[in-house]
Amino acid sequence: MAIEGADLKIDGDGEATVTLEAGEYIIYCTIPCGGGHEEMTAKLICRVKHFLKDKNV
Repeated sequence: MAIEGADLKIDGDGEATVTLEAGEYIIYCTIPCGGGHEEMTAKLICRVKHFLKDKNV
């Protein structure tokens, strides 16, 4: 699999860590596996979440 717009590609079994900016990314399959391979995609949505200890800040 690979993430479009990110420097990440994993061939076969494995794992990786990547830091992404907030936004939408397309994940796609990089290993030809048969019919419909070209359509094997997913959308990854990264959002920024802010945490505040004191709401009065």
